[in-house]
Amino acid sequence: MSRKAPAPPPPPAEPFVRRAPFGPAPWIVGCVGEPALLRECAAKAPDFCDLLEVRIDLLNAGGPDSQIPGAPPPDPALGMADAEILDCCRAVAAQGLPILATIRHAAQGGKWTGAEEARHARYRAFAAVASAIDVELRAPGAPEFLRRFKAETGLHTVGSHHDFKMWPDRDLPSLVALARAAEVSVWKLAAEMETRWSVEMGRRHILDCLDAGLRVSIQGMQPFGTICRATFIKTGSCCCYGALGAELVLGQPTCEWLALHTGRIGPVPRCTQESLNKMVYGF
Repeated sequence: MSRKAPAPPPPPAEPFVRRAPFGPAPWIVGCVGEPALLRECAAKAPDFCDLLEVRIDLLNAGGPDSQIPGAPPPDPALGMADAEILDCCRAVAAQGLPILATIRHAAQGGKWTGAEEARHARYRAFAAVASAIDVELRAPGAPEFLRRFKAETGLHTVGSHHDFKMWPDRDLPSLVALARAAEVSVWKLAAEMETRWSVEMGRRHILDCLDAGLRVSIQGMQPFGTICRATFIKTGSCCCYGALGAELVLGQPTCEWLALHTGRIGPVPRCTQESLNKMVYGF
């Protein structure tokens, strides 16, 4: 009895080629909030990401938020001072990986609790090493600050909003108006994708923003968040955020997973709009 010939091996994976962030092609953002991990990135820039988001608020506090199941609580005594963070960012940028500086406010999942004037001053200090900054659109004075910061420094700006409970359908008109007033490079929305309806609303919002000429990034969170981060790229979301070390939010995939499932490495992408539809809608 003749045996079937073994299946040919899959074609070799293409090497990950870094894309210029804020260009026409979607990109992967690697997130770092642990001092030890940022020091590793300074020694060798990580693979599988086009932009490195440096969570300054978490680095000052010693590491990621402690609500991640199984993760040890951060130790503030191990936090990094801004001078060291600046040096690490400079080393990363010198290796060709641009920096997105973020000082996330406690009201939207971060650690910053100080005055806005102090936060603005710190952002200006990081303009020397960063390519972009991220500020919550509903922070006091955010639209004016983002607009002036972009004009004065020439850097890109991300105006963000985070909803850890549901898809913020009723808030979208006011948030989009704030993004336009701030003249941001990217309007970023991170929201819980808890129902099939929220997934569909996310897809529709991407299309609405594209029709209106507004660059948008939708970051889904559990339970459908992980696959949405990859498949929303197919709809037109300009980027997807992934973990390099400890996840910064529940269900955050790694940058390597995103590279594989968006087709940046490997023979074919694992996530498509069809695979999302099948998972969420059952067909």
